[in-house]
Amino acid sequence: MRKATINIERNAPHAALLAVNGLGMKKNRLFISFYEKYSDYSEAMSLAKRIPLINTKNIDSFLVDLNDETNYRMLSMSAIANHILQRLERKGQRTKLTG
Repeated sequence: MRKATINIERNAPHAALLAVNGLGMKKNRLFISFYEKYSDYSEAMSLAKRIPLINTKNIDSFLVDLNDETNYRMLSMSAIANHILQRLERKGQRTKLTG
């Protein structure tokens, strides 16, 4: 499955922000991706059907308008990094980033 996914991403790159395995809601994978247009998203779903072992009948999607001014907080890698660093500092651990 990894090889097929790598080939698809090489031929049709997209902004995959997160791709992880997990448990919950009767699902086992989470993908967070960025698409400028609905047609880009639709094409990505077509490509997903080519990946072995992915049950595309069981994909749930949630589309977000990034231009919506009522959005509370956007995904930020720096916010995640800061959270991790604060947790490490509370535990008294140091990292290469904090010295």
